[in-house]
Formats: sequence, C-alpha cells, structure tokens
Amino acid sequence: KKTHFFLKISRGSFSNIINEANILTMLNDNNIKVPIVLDFGNYKGYDYIVTKKSYGSKLSNLIKRGNNSMDYMFEYGAYLARIHSLDIKADIARIGHKYYPSIEKAVEHVPTDGTETTITILKDCSAEATIQEGQNIVFDIQENTIRNKTEQPIITNNGTLKIMNGTITTNGTTAAFNNNDDGTLIMTGGSILATNTKQAIYNDGGTVEISGDSYLRSTSNQRAAVQNINDGNMTIKGGTIISTRFSGVVNTANLIIGEEDGTHNTSSLIIQGKKYGVTTDRNISMYDGILKGETDSIDNQEFIVNFETNHTLKTGTEDSFKTLYFEQQ
Repeated sequence: KKTHFFLKISRGSFSNIINEANILTMLNDNNIKVPIVLDFGNYKGYDYIVTKKSYGSKLSNLIKRGNNSMDYMFEYGAYLARIHSLDIKADIARIGHKYYPSIEKAVEHVPTDGTETTITILKDCSAEATIQEGQNIVFDIQENTIRNKTEQPIITNNGTLKIMNGTITTNGTTAAFNNNDDGTLIMTGGSILATNTKQAIYNDGGTVEISGDSYLRSTSNQRAAVQNINDGNMTIKGGTIISTRFSGVVNTANLIIGEEDGTHNTSSLIIQGKKYGVTTDRNISMYDGILKGETDSIDNQEFIVNFETNHTLKTGTEDSFKTLYFEQQ
C-alpha cells in the first residue's frame, strides 16, 4: 500500500526532532489534529522524523501576499519552534521509536492480541500499572528501579509479563507484584523487593516461573516473600528468595522447585525464611535447590512427594538455619 509522507532530517545540533516527534505523538493521542508520526529515530548520526502527508494548501499560500506576509511567517515559525521545544517529560519508557512519559502510558499502547512488545525503562521512576488480558509484555528495566507510586501494587498482571533485569521495589502496604488468575509472570533476572508488610510476589491463581539470577526479598513479619494461592501454578527453577522476618514461600496451590533432570543441584536456587524456607499445605515437587529456615527448612517434610530418582533427603544446619536438600545415593 502506497503512503505519501514527508521526511524531515536534522541539519544541526540545535534541532530536536526526537522531542518534536514525541510531542506530535502525544498531541495525536489526545485527538489534537497534528501531523501523524509514522516513524522517527536516528540513522547514521542524523535524527529524522517521517510524517503522513496532510492534504490541503500550504500555509504560505493561505497567507495574503503583501508587505506583512513574511512577518507573519516568522511569527508563526517562532511559535511552532516553541511547541517543538516543549519539555513533555516523555522519557520514562520506550516502545520501539516511541517514547512515553510513564510506564502506565506505555502499557496502554500495547496491543491485546498477544503480540510480544518490549517496553524499555529509561530511568528510575514510579508506577501503578495494570497489564490487561491479551497483552504480552517484556519489561527491559535495564539497571533502573521502579518504585511504588501509591499503596497499591506496582504491577497488577492479567496478561503475560517477562522480567529479565532491573529492580521493582515497594514500601507500600500491598504486594509489589500481583499476578491474577489470568496472569503469567516469567522472571529470569532482576529483583523484586517488599520493605513493608506484604509480599514481593502475590500469585492469586496465575502462573509464575522464576529462574536465572532472580532475587526476591521481603522484610514483612506478616507475609512471605512469595505467596502462591488459589490453584496458582508456580515453578521456581533458580534464583534466591528471602524473607527476613517470615517464611520464604507460603504455598496453598501447585509448587515445583527445580527441574527434574536426574541430578539435584543445591547451588541453583535458595529459598530462605526467618521462620520456614517453605510453608505448604499441599504436596510439592523439589528437584533442585536448598531450603533454609530458623524454625525449620519446611513446616512438613511429608508434603515433598516428588524428587529426583535415587536421591535421599538430607537435613542439616548452616549458621542459624536448618537446611533441607536431596543428595544422590
């Protein structure tokens, strides 16, 4: 399909085409009639913007020719330059070439048809965002930190979310991350921290997979670092989960610790709690890792019903913690 467009390329350091593109995009999002931005970015050191052609007469043709016409053009140009140089703070999140002033605004522009969309976080910020069913988002937080904006969760997930780096931290009175029954969270790295009264991750019937060098910690004396309820499905393949004042993981649903591959790897993951490493009232599987707790490693060993073949349960002590893992016979 043919598209008629205008291409504008910067010719000096005084030009701020990227900011101009962000302003036009935001004005369009608010139903203000301005040129539609098709693309913008940088090519071989030159900033550029591509806008859809608008039909009609040029401004110079609309102005009555006369002694004052050029004065009007200069005045109009000055006002246009001021609009293009506005500081709109559209530098928190990016999807492709488009920049957004908040994580919430970026999430709003993610389709709900399952298309995987990466949101890159550009600086430390705060958020209270809800991911809708059908949205499939990758958070590239980089080395930045996302903090709670209110007492509500930083992220409420009803879609699919992948986290691979960065830090999410809350000092609020709700969990840092709520994963609802339609939600899928895949965490391969980064940190989720809760420094007040609730969990780092609260999985309310959804699916959670934690692996890699993921780090989760809670300082609550009321809730675990990670809680899995309402027939939620949680698989912890790697990482470190720590509760400094309660249990590391509280499970009343479906929990798998490690991966069944014939060998129990104690260094791949750690679940540690002030009380118990794991508290559970449902049968669980444990194929890797080590559980640590000051009261005990787990509140009831009999709930560990699946483990590597030809392995024997081992308990011990490490500093002030009681430990549990499996060792090959």
